[in-house]
Amino acid sequence: MSGIYTILIPDELLSRRNIALKYFSSDQVFNELVNGEVTREVIYASMNVARKRKYAEREKLFADALARFDEYRKEKTK
Repeated sequence: MSGIYTILIPDELLSRRNIALKYFSSDQVFNELVNGEVTREVIYASMNVARKRKYAEREKLFADALARFDEYRKEKTK
């Protein structure tokens, strides 16, 4: 019985650690915000994670996309 646990636990841990980058440009993030495929809160959270992990380029990517999206919404409501 103990052999089952030693086989299953590593597979479970590996699946939790698979990290995939979804966004590669601020244009991509902006377009997904405009299309409603992602919320502003999710992007803001991603920006904060990038800030905490000291990924300055990714933080800037999200900040630029959010600034553009805020400007877009401001112009759209006029």
